[in-house]
Amino acid sequence: MFEMKTRRDARRREEAESGYGDLGSDGRTGADSALSGIVAGTRVATALGWRNVEELSEGDAILTFDNGLKSLRGIRRKALWDGDGACPTRFQPLHVPRGAIGNREEMLLLPRQGVLVESDVAEEELGDPFVLIRAEALDGVCGISRRRPIFAPEVFVLEFDEDQVIFASSGALCVCPAAGDMISRIFMRNQEPTCDYTILSHDTSRDLIEKITWELEEKWAFALARRGQQGSQRSEARADEMRTRRT
Repeated sequence: MFEMKTRRDARRREEAESGYGDLGSDGRTGADSALSGIVAGTRVATALGWRNVEELSEGDAILTFDNGLKSLRGIRRKALWDGDGACPTRFQPLHVPRGAIGNREEMLLLPRQGVLVESDVAEEELGDPFVLIRAEALDGVCGISRRRPIFAPEVFVLEFDEDQVIFASSGALCVCPAAGDMISRIFMRNQEPTCDYTILSHDTSRDLIEKITWELEEKWAFALARRGQQGSQRSEARADEMRTRRT
């Protein structure tokens, strides 16, 4: 029993560190910033196709990575930054170029948003090719970098009955939490935690990224080359079509 409680408490500590808390505070001003969630304008895979996150409603069927279509239990909205002046660097979202993490569209990720990354090296290190890391650990990898927002976009937290990984921006994989208050989820002592997905802590994420950067960069380069080749083929096809019309 003691061993089970120790494992459960360790899991709660890991969850608390992992970024399931979606608000950060600026100690100097008391202002809050969203640290995780889906930024407005990001497209999400649903039963009706790709839809902007701001168009979703409670009850909509969302395509998940492990469990097929699942209904949204709730949606919470919040501002990226509610303080005066520019958003502090540590709260700034990360700009992700197309293809960097499987996304076919450019996207913004909040610093502590959990993203699923596939890696052969991760499988050797951790026993699983799919690992959840904080987006901030990807800063500097595959062209990913902090971007100071011109205005404060809305952020949406999609909640399900259980933790889910969803498809965003035509290919990226983002974790969404089970519905419920974060404090009660982490510290309720009489229940097993509802978290099915554990995001690696910041330090563990950074250590892993250092080992797999070359692999991620190689995949990104391949994706860019393939997209360029496809673009060239489409251009040639359009040129052939125009020549055919002229004749």
